[in-house]
Amino acid sequence: MGLLTEVGPPSWHPAENRLRTVCKTASDYCIRHGTSIAKIALQFSVSNEDIPTTLIGAATPETIMQNIKWIEEPLDGELLGEMKSLLSDVQGITWSSGNEEEWSSMGEYTND
Repeated sequence: MGLLTEVGPPSWHPAENRLRTVCKTASDYCIRHGTSIAKIALQFSVSNEDIPTTLIGAATPETIMQNIKWIEEPLDGELLGEMKSLLSDVQGITWSSGNEEEWSSMGEYTND
């Protein structure tokens, strides 16, 4: 939803400011090193055996082709290590999603 892009997330994004700031810092770092945080994030995701599915958004056919090109390029392990370090303070931060009222009305999940 935009955190790991140069543009950043939209104003309605539920991430806390600290997460937004750290992701912006990491994105700026990538730009200074001649690459895109979106590229590193995509390459990491598709090359990681612990991530079985990677969903990407693309508004144009050109973006889809760019993503395919990035996937085919080797991942810069050194830059990935630097990104992991920059993002380590916010690793695991998440936010609730959806309408809490709807979730509570569902009751406890059962697998009957």
